[in-house]
Amino acid sequence: MKFEICEHPGKEWDQFVEKHTHILFYYSVWSEVLQEGLGGRPYYLCLKNDAGIACGMPGVMLTYYGIRLFYSSIPYGGYIGDPALFGRFMSRFREETKIADIVHVSPFLSDRDEEYSRFFTSAGEAATRIDLKGKTGEDVFSRFEPSVRQSLNKSARLGVEVVRCDDRESFLTAHRLYLQTMERNRAIARYTEKWFGALHLILAGKGLAFVCLARYNGTPVSATVVIDSGKGYHLLHSGSCTEQLNLRANDVIVCELLKDAIREGKESVDFMFSDPLDTNLIRWKEKFGGSTSMLNKYSWINSPLKFALWNSAKRVYPLLHRFRKNVARSQS
Repeated sequence: MKFEICEHPGKEWDQFVEKHTHILFYYSVWSEVLQEGLGGRPYYLCLKNDAGIACGMPGVMLTYYGIRLFYSSIPYGGYIGDPALFGRFMSRFREETKIADIVHVSPFLSDRDEEYSRFFTSAGEAATRIDLKGKTGEDVFSRFEPSVRQSLNKSARLGVEVVRCDDRESFLTAHRLYLQTMERNRAIARYTEKWFGALHLILAGKGLAFVCLARYNGTPVSATVVIDSGKGYHLLHSGSCTEQLNLRANDVIVCELLKDAIREGKESVDFMFSDPLDTNLIRWKEKFGGSTSMLNKYSWINSPLKFALWNSAKRVYPLLHRFRKNVARSQS
């Protein structure tokens, strides 16, 4: 067997992925988004036999302030292919990714935890998803908590409307509301306008991404960027207007997305990862009937010094950001 690394695998990679998963984050089109939106360098690592690709993993290399981070795609990515070749592939994978200071692998499923643990250290993150397989709308809606029904009644009374959009302006609106939400929650806004623009440029025209937008009196008050993996929706980014939180428009968006997912025959709606300590966010996701489980994210460190610098930067950045904001306010 031959181990190969390439940046542009062509149709061969996507044909291989299609045999093993429907999750969009493993396909080459997602690497285009990571390259355009984050400035990442795509990598595809695979073992090939005479019949073609037998197993592999997508990846992207990001460089920040001289620190090289390798991700097996973002937000999800991991090994796919012949289970018997996992150990052989990973041994070579570790050798080939020594050029990175920090390596992260985030599988969509936890079906190989024991195998991954032989090669990586792990940290659990909460993943909340709604399983729609074999369920009717009545099955799903009956699991809503009372607060969701209150939100729906309130939005109907006040005339909040929810629309699905795929134009650039809607993605930029989603970014603006995302920034408001990160600021309100004192969180790092990792994703720029360029990232949201890449989602529109590369995916929206192919029907692989859209924005679910809530409007009140014609003004956008909440938005969710959705990735369509064919069999499921991934709620990638969400944001709401700080002044209109009382409308609970984000609740209404989720309900509309669930209606669409059921009508389109989707198998799941994925609320993505949450910090296990962020119980309020997890509770919000679960009130729609979501089920939360712990999924391992795996990593290894090739440069302990760069790892220490990276962790320090992540702690300092929010403090510096708030300081700059306070200075700007005092000068205005």
